[in-house]
Amino acid sequence: MNFILFSSYIIFLIILSILIRYLPKERYQFIFTIPYKKLEDGRWMGRNITYYGFFNALGYTAGTVITTVFLLSYGLNFIQIFLMILLVFIICIPSSKLLAYFIEKSPHGFTVGGAVFVGVLVLPVAIYLSLKLTNSSIEFKKILLPVYAVISIGYLVGEGIGRLGCLSFGCCYGKAITEVKSNLLKKVFERFYTVFYGECKKISYASGGCGVKTVPVQPIAILLYITTSFISILMILNGFIVTAILTTTLVSQLYRFYSEFFRSDYRGKGKISSYQKMALLNILIISAYCYIFHDNTNTFDIQKGLPEFLSLQFFILVGTVFIVTFLYTGLSTATYSVIEFKVVDKLKQLPQKS
Repeated sequence: MNFILFSSYIIFLIILSILIRYLPKERYQFIFTIPYKKLEDGRWMGRNITYYGFFNALGYTAGTVITTVFLLSYGLNFIQIFLMILLVFIICIPSSKLLAYFIEKSPHGFTVGGAVFVGVLVLPVAIYLSLKLTNSSIEFKKILLPVYAVISIGYLVGEGIGRLGCLSFGCCYGKAITEVKSNLLKKVFERFYTVFYGECKKISYASGGCGVKTVPVQPIAILLYITTSFISILMILNGFIVTAILTTTLVSQLYRFYSEFFRSDYRGKGKISSYQKMALLNILIISAYCYIFHDNTNTFDIQKGLPEFLSLQFFILVGTVFIVTFLYTGLSTATYSVIEFKVVDKLKQLPQKS
């Protein structure tokens, strides 16, 4: 198992490194466009479907896969897991848009930090209801921390992949390197930076940062979160559930708190943003859970969960998560397209690339 995890981690790093390099380019913002309204000149207005939505959906799906397999390994059944995930998603996904609107005054954005904060508060209720509705014999106090451990790892993997969407859309971007005050950090970021291209990238139309070297906030988060998630998986497989929870929580929330100081996009009023306050509260809340319930943990038997990986209900669950998330986050409301259709025989009339 350790060899499989290590090999998977190396493959992940290679793929992520390639995507981190190419996604900030202009051509990797939109996957396709759907025409919906014809204009008087014969062209069409189009709705843009983004890579942002694709990578967000991929992140949510990957997190769901990890969560489902490990919870099955712990002894829960599909109905309990489905109810738990459904209750969390029903509240957290809309919350990510509502909190972005109230904090950032952005009608088009989403906030992962806000969704995580809501999820930390909602998850105990979701666990309790899923057990009660299925008349489960599993005690709430014995399952709370294992579920938190699994979901925290799923969250890290999901956000690590989801941050690729931020690179594609040009959102959640860092400050220009020239604005970094620390000389040491400035020297580091002069070698390792992110540059976005394309007038439709958020950094371009919101901050005029097209072609500017910026602090690589997203790439750092991607590599940090994926690395931490693999380490935490090893922890829970060896019975260190509380350690895994604290590791994932401290790494993700402290980085969120610290990285906010290097963000250039609007994060709400005040020197300490609402998202930073949420991150610190998450640490306190989850630490309290670990202190109260730390004696009630068991180990995972991964052999129980893996056989269900190819089951029909598993595919229905993860497929539903991907489709719903992709449609909800992938349909761009901040951009539009103007499309012109031509017959193939008339291609010669179009200007050719030199």
